[in-house]
Amino acid sequence: MPDRIAERREISDLFKSGYHYIGDWHTHPELEAYPSVDDIENFKDVFRKSIHNLGGFVLIVVGILAPPEGLFVGLCDGDGLHSLDVF
Repeated sequence: MPDRIAERREISDLFKSGYHYIGDWHTHPELEAYPSVDDIENFKDVFRKSIHNLGGFVLIVVGILAPPEGLFVGLCDGDGLHSLDVF
């Protein structure tokens, strides 16, 4: 289970050093990768609550199959998560 408090602290510290959080990735134990409803809602919340000047954050979900089927890449703009066709 990720330590969200430690993640936020690290992101904040790196931001003060000039680095920007642009997204996140994780794996799913499924053949074709798709974000869950919780993934989408949590990521939209992160985008809205973050201090940034970006048009969106990237979310990557890695499944079991090789790309492209086993890889989801999307852009979250706070209103939704939009699948990006990367292949």
